[in-house]
Amino acid sequence: MQRVSIIASMLIHISLAILPAGLRGSEPNDEISVPSTSTELVDAIRKVLTETKTPGVGLAIANRDEILISEGIGLANVESHQPVTPQTMFRAGSISKSFTALALLKLKEAGQVTLDDRIGELVPEVQFANRWEESAPLKLVHVLEHTSGFDEIPLSQFAVSVPAINLRDSVQFDARPHVARWQPGTFFSYSNANYTLAGYVVEKVSGRDFDEYLAQEILQP
Repeated sequence: MQRVSIIASMLIHISLAILPAGLRGSEPNDEISVPSTSTELVDAIRKVLTETKTPGVGLAIANRDEILISEGIGLANVESHQPVTPQTMFRAGSISKSFTALALLKLKEAGQVTLDDRIGELVPEVQFANRWEESAPLKLVHVLEHTSGFDEIPLSQFAVSVPAINLRDSVQFDARPHVARWQPGTFFSYSNANYTLAGYVVEKVSGRDFDEYLAQEILQP
């Protein structure tokens, strides 16, 4: 159970690090009990959920093809008391950025793209503004590391719900964030506009729908 113990230590330390000060204990040097078994880990996570008033969580720990832990903890629906199970669906949120970056690295490994490729050459149909384009062009690496200078997607765009929209139309839906506010590669500034664009690059370079590429090349393997 050594691998579980190491991962458990990481999970509990991360969980405690994000708790409000009043929930972490009064003294900065309070001892943290590190779980050494999967049962202790689940019990410790239940305690964190109770302290933070978090309804439920899905927990999975795997080592290559070996599933070490697969648990549903707490409630998926508080009103109906529906428990979380290993099959409960959670919104992926920005975890999807990791898969998008991995998809591009697989395309790089296959020789279909490089991190220094210019966005303007990869997807010339996408509008963006970079007044340093001649001397400091916007590159794929800048999009991946949030150094493009793009602003965040406006709240009005987040509020739009068009389930049938394709990725290309989604990227071009609102071009306002696609403006480099400084020379690309200079500063870090988190923006979802970067990864919408990165996802479209995956689709354009691979010649497959983004969902199809991720399913076939990453999720299923």
